[in-house]
Amino acid sequence: MKRDEYRCQDAKRYGKYQEATTVHHIYPLEDYPELAFKNWNLISLSNESHNKMHDRTSGQITDNGIYWQAKRRKEFENWKVMNLCPK
Repeated sequence: MKRDEYRCQDAKRYGKYQEATTVHHIYPLEDYPELAFKNWNLISLSNESHNKMHDRTSGQITDNGIYWQAKRRKEFENWKVMNLCPK
């Protein structure tokens, strides 16, 4: 959150200020525990914005969550190449 100046990054993209209260894993921690502390996979969000990233009932990633995954696709693909492909 310090990196993002305790500012919600989703609100920021709309030119608004909202205090960040949580750190969200863009690629879900449940699916990618190896990405837990990768800076590019973390984003500071308000509680309201965090609840919009995935459906709390089904766990499915929402359009907002997919937007952030698309923004980090290059980093994710590079990580996959470096960590999942046999050497």
